[in-house]
Amino acid sequence: TAGAFVRIAHRLIHRRHFLAIYVDDILALFRRSEASTGAVLVVFLATALGVPISWKKLVLGSCVKWLGWMVRLGEAPTAHLPEDKRIRLLGALQLLRVAGAMVSRKHLEQLVGLLSWFVSGVRWLRPWLRQLFHLLHKPSVVLRALDSAQLTEISQVVSLEGEIHTCPFLSDVMQGWRILEVGHVPSQGPRDLLKAQVKQGRAWVKFGDGCSKEVRVSKEEAQVADFYHSLVSKNVEVQLVHKKGPHVLAAADAYAAELPDWFVQEHGRSDLQKYICALEALAQLVLSKSLIADSRVGPTFSCVGQVVLRQSCDNSGVCGAVSKASSMRRPLADVLQAMAMLCMQRQVVLQASHVAGQRNTWADLLSRGRAANGSPEFWASLDSRRSRTADWHRLLDAGQLSPLR
Repeated sequence: TAGAFVRIAHRLIHRRHFLAIYVDDILALFRRSEASTGAVLVVFLATALGVPISWKKLVLGSCVKWLGWMVRLGEAPTAHLPEDKRIRLLGALQLLRVAGAMVSRKHLEQLVGLLSWFVSGVRWLRPWLRQLFHLLHKPSVVLRALDSAQLTEISQVVSLEGEIHTCPFLSDVMQGWRILEVGHVPSQGPRDLLKAQVKQGRAWVKFGDGCSKEVRVSKEEAQVADFYHSLVSKNVEVQLVHKKGPHVLAAADAYAAELPDWFVQEHGRSDLQKYICALEALAQLVLSKSLIADSRVGPTFSCVGQVVLRQSCDNSGVCGAVSKASSMRRPLADVLQAMAMLCMQRQVVLQASHVAGQRNTWADLLSRGRAANGSPEFWASLDSRRSRTADWHRLLDAGQLSPLR
């Protein structure tokens, strides 16, 4: 196996080196003065063990192609897209840049797969995949004007969730469709069909077809495609080595107050606990902004991901979401997008580590403004001159992509 080959190679090569293999694609790094000898040892070992070698792909140099990326070694190792992959991505994204355009699901599957590979190398761009996954799986809208007999028949072949489980005989409605609206009113169940207001003998029913061959691109999805297109066209190099950030103890906590309407549109304001992951992630975002301001971390001429910021959080779900830089649920996905935008602008990498809640007490007190009463000695130890504030409304808005030009 590949793992066994790498372990044997480690035992064979006594000089300082690096070996990594993914399926059948190996990358070996050696000191420049020892590169030829190290490469020969790897080739000899593969030959001795009967491992097939693609001689045409074998490259020895400071710039090699590995896992589809062009890896450039030197004092500041970087990676960038090869020209063929860049052209392929730009062509696939071009079809989605127009709001209202119809695109095939097969094309979307290929694009999402290619982008998923791309963002595995540029993790900070992953949060915006949510819109494209939504586009891939969202149903296309089908309208039908149905009379009373057709409505009655459909009410008998629809599930409680609104999905058609048997093709009706009297109307052109297909199995697998889902009822979205009846008479311009969101459907709550099969009974809505029997209570529909019929005008001129018919009522309009909106269905969702999840198996359609094509789907329509929304304005938000077109903005995301345009965003990816502009970034891929620039082909910025990705820095492979990160520098340590400020050596400080940083933790964040959150509670719900003064949330914008779009942030709470799914569950309303009655149960803010349902947004706790998004709120905890928002606290991490505000803390990152404060750390950047305090540490004077700013953009340089190098690539994204230069300085690592380490923070603590007592919500394991948030730590996982920040680590993956991905969530399919709003508003957490919106916070992750704002976080990614901040990291791109300031060229930092955020690493959130989990800390037990009982050891996150001071962050909990600070988030609720009770530090003066709950822990006066801690508050007294802080330097008021280093106090930092952040406009979290502006931080969140920064993650929302600007309208198409």
